[in-house]
Order: sequence, then structure tokens, then C-alpha cells
Amino acid sequence: TNDYDWDNDSYDYWEEEDDFSDAEDGYEWVFNYDTEEWEYVEIGQSNDNDYSWEEDNSYEDSWEEEDDFSDAEDGFEWVYNYDTEEWEYVEVDQSYEEDEVYEEDIEEDVDYDDFDYDDSDEDDSYYEEDQEDDYDYNYSPLGEQIVNYAMGFVGVTPYVWAGSSLYSGTDCSGFVHLIFAEFGIYCSRASLAYDGSSFGYIISASEARAGDIAVYGGGDHVAIYAGNGYVVHCSSPENGTVYWNMNYRSDFSWFLRVFD
Repeated sequence: TNDYDWDNDSYDYWEEEDDFSDAEDGYEWVFNYDTEEWEYVEIGQSNDNDYSWEEDNSYEDSWEEEDDFSDAEDGFEWVYNYDTEEWEYVEVDQSYEEDEVYEEDIEEDVDYDDFDYDDSDEDDSYYEEDQEDDYDYNYSPLGEQIVNYAMGFVGVTPYVWAGSSLYSGTDCSGFVHLIFAEFGIYCSRASLAYDGSSFGYIISASEARAGDIAVYGGGDHVAIYAGNGYVVHCSSPENGTVYWNMNYRSDFSWFLRVFD
């Protein structure tokens, strides 16, 4: 028979029963939702209202709007089983366990009070420790400025014993004295005074930074430390003011710091 018994809850799908296996070439079985009956028609010749859910699954998205299943009785409903790809007439809320409710009470299942957010100072202290590890204690903005200023006289200032000019000439301690004076920092005019007793203080080589003073031969010669193992200084009558590796002399004594 082509009639579908809508009151029969134990209805078996026609696909399983193979009730429509007798369709000949050029014909097909389609369901007419107006008459609520299956009809045997030529392929593509069904009425406008006919619909074959097997051929066009988009119908399953619109059945509620079309009200095609308005015949559902109280306590029953039509649900789509995505495993079998078929509509099923079942009791309300008796659909398969695989079905999930996506829009109801989702957030109610999450108890945000269960999350303990630690807003203690621990995280801040960790961040501060990281910052301290990244901080270069051997860097000084003022020291960089002093070195940059001194570098401007490399090849410019000649070596003149007891000279007092960065342009007409000076000696090693005079060069240091004149450079630091531009930044308001006192340094002695005599190289032997760079022992930390009258100004500044001696630091270790690991603490040295640009802007410190490198002392050689216990005060025989002084130079401005430029960082990275180099010094800028007024060297000798033959070389004048140069930028050299600090190991050009083997009698390095200590570093003197004259500003913090």
C-alpha cells in the first residue's frame, strides 16, 4: 500500500521494508505531504508540494516552518535521527541518547565559583624577578652619553703634555678631566689621583660599564672605558686620541667609578 499509517507508533521505514523496490526506470516513489501518501510518479514530475527528503536533505532544516508535522499528538514529536537519516515519531524527550541540547542550560553546568583565581602578589613578584634578570646592571645612560661625547674627539684631540684643550691638545688625565667636566662631574687633573682615595671608588672588572675610568700602571695612565673591552683615551704624542682595545697595555690596574 502507498498509505502511511500516522497513528501507528511502530511504523517501520519503507527503506528497511523495501516496500518501494518495485519502482521502474524513469519512475520514483515520492511522499505527498498534502495527501500524506506515497505516490508513484515519473522522475521529476512530482507536484510542487511533493518532497523527497532522501534527495534534498535541506528540508529537515525547514520542517518546523512548513508545519509539515503538525499532526503530532500531545506527548509525541517528530525528531530527526542523524544516525539513520530518518524522521522518527517518538514520545517527547524520548529521543536517542546521542541527541544533545545545545542551547539550554549550557552555562548552568559551569560553576564559576569552582575556579580559584589567585590574585596574590606571587605573580607580580615573579614578573619583577624576570624583569630584574633581564636588567643590565652594567648599563648607564649617562655613561653612554659620556662615551659618545668622548668618541667625537677621536682623531681630533692631539696629545700635549699638561695641555688643557680638547682641540689644541691635552694629555691622558687632562682628556678625562675635560670630558667629564662637560657633564658636571669632577675628575682630577693628575693621573696618580685616580686611586679612589679622593674621588670616586674602585670597582671590579665584572661591574665595569661604559663611562667608568680604566687605570693603568697604578695611575701612570688613565682612559675612559667605552664598554665591550674598549677604551677611548688620549694615548701618546704619536697616536693622539684613539679608540682601542683596553688590553693594548698589559699593566691594567683597576676600574674607577666617578658617578652612580
